[in-house]
Formats: sequence, structure tokens, C-alpha cells
Amino acid sequence: MDPKLKETTENLFLQDTLSDNKAFVPEEARAFLNRNDRKFDMIFLDTYSSSQGLPESLLTKEFFEQIRDTMKPDGVLVINAVQSHTFADVFSVRFDNTLRAVFQQVTREIASPVPYSFWDRSQVSQNVMYTAFNRPKGDVEIYTDDLNPSFRDRGKPVRK
Repeated sequence: MDPKLKETTENLFLQDTLSDNKAFVPEEARAFLNRNDRKFDMIFLDTYSSSQGLPESLLTKEFFEQIRDTMKPDGVLVINAVQSHTFADVFSVRFDNTLRAVFQQVTREIASPVPYSFWDRSQVSQNVMYTAFNRPKGDVEIYTDDLNPSFRDRGKPVRK
């Protein structure tokens, strides 16, 4: 990995220099995670240039577990993934399944400004932004017709 990517990132994307509390790591992700002993509040993962050019080692449950173990409690993982926004292919479904197998709370947003339709399953892959939260397995209760205390739950903080 080219260390000059930091300068390119600062100039073209951030339009500012990285502050002291941020780190730019021009290193293969798994190698970094294997030697790292620090914990992070936030991790940005943007290694996916296309659905065909994805590093296979960065798609596994074990990789996402390493990421989770590197995050502080309540830490956030943000992923820019290139995939089908409509889950039209097996890869997109399994990527989503894999991430959710490690993180209990995950959001998924279509980030591409290209107009799309959820009904058109033939559309090509787009940028999809995932946000995963490092929170312990906690409240797993659901609302049912027989037991629905949702009126009491609104605005109630989550217990940690």
C-alpha cells in the first residue's frame, strides 16, 4: 500500500489534514488487525472498489469479528460496499448476512446518487453504506399481538 495515499486522501477527500486523534494506516487490513492492540471509537472500511474486486479475506465472519474486537464499546464501523441495493445477487445477501452475524445492530443505506428503483431487479451494483454498532447482545425482546408494551418503551434508554 502506498503511504502517499494519506496525502491524496487529505487533499481530495477530507480537504484537511488528519488531526492527532486519527490514524491513517496504509497496510493490509488483516495484517494490521493481527498486530494491533489499540481500541477505536470508529473504523471506516472502504476497500471495496467493485463487487468483482473485493478482497476475499475482508468478507468473512472472522474478519468482522477482528474488527469488532478492535472497537471500543459503543464503537461504530462504517463500510462503503459495492453491491446490489436490492439484494438481487447471492453475494449481496451473504455479505449482509455475514456482517449481521457479528453485529447485532446494523443499518444499511443506498449511498449512490444514481436514481434507482427497488422494483427493477436488473440494476447494477451501487455503493451501499453500512453502519454497525459494537454493542453487547442485549435486549432481544420483540413485540407480539399478545405482548406489546411499545407505548411504555418509547423514549426509554437502552440498558447496557
